[in-house]
Amino acid sequence: MVSILRLAIIVFLPIVAFSQQQDLLTLLFRCRQNEVYKCGSTCIETCTYKPEICSMICNYGCFCADGYVRQSDPTGSACIKREECKTVSDSLPVCGQNEEYSTCASACPATCSDIRNRVQESAKACIALCKSGCSCKKGYYRDDNGKCVSPEDCCGKNERYKTCGSSCVETCSQKPSICTQQCVAGCFCGCSDYVRQNNSTNSPCIHRDDCAKE
Repeated sequence: MVSILRLAIIVFLPIVAFSQQQDLLTLLFRCRQNEVYKCGSTCIETCTYKPEICSMICNYGCFCADGYVRQSDPTGSACIKREECKTVSDSLPVCGQNEEYSTCASACPATCSDIRNRVQESAKACIALCKSGCSCKKGYYRDDNGKCVSPEDCCGKNERYKTCGSSCVETCSQKPSICTQQCVAGCFCGCSDYVRQNNSTNSPCIHRDDCAKE
């Protein structure tokens, strides 16, 4: 029955006014309250997010009607009037230091472990969907205690953060004689008198004189 109804609507759409077409499609595709079926922007405005730059590509689907925005989640939340957003914002969670609220934050956020293991953000694969909540501001990382800290604070004793350090790590038992010119960001031993205890990038940096004691 539904397929017959859809076919009938498609056949008769060209002979009805545009506004009537939109109403029929909205009903046909079961759009929710304050939504209309149209070719809408791929950048969804919410109470807490307004896209500044967006592609001209549009997708067909149920979108908020003019004057309405998504309450929180870009696709699943209700469409409410812009002036009602303040009430929604008042109920949002209070984020901690160096955090900000996002309606679509990464489900695989950057952590201090990434810094220590020199995992580049571009190489970190995340197949999980985004989620709303408090996330670290750009340039900050989750530490082992759940706080958002600067990359410098991710490094351990006798270490310092470098945006471009050597990819060849010197250890107590190994001193690279040949190394590529590639550099990576991460935690490195603080000065030339210190080396990694072993081959792990997570191993402590100790003084060269202490290597013989190991």
